[in-house]
Amino acid sequence: MGTTKDIREAVEAELSFDPLVDPADITVRNMNGEVALNGTVPSYPQYLEAAAAAQRVAGVKNVHNHLEREERAQSPGGRAAR
Repeated sequence: MGTTKDIREAVEAELSFDPLVDPADITVRNMNGEVALNGTVPSYPQYLEAAAAAQRVAGVKNVHNHLEREERAQSPGGRAAR
């Protein structure tokens, strides 16, 4: 894996391929193998899996996971609104 664009595209493809990750709100940046994930995911397991998926890509040296967990609106009874 060579260029910055190649690595970024490969990470995006890996995130899309991983059934445990919804990549809709994730942006990927790469600088010489240092990959940054930004955006939101709906759960902590997806936060962890997105970083693991990025790390699997050839040419990735380090993953900086800046993803945030999307908070669902709470109803007055304390349960998440649907």
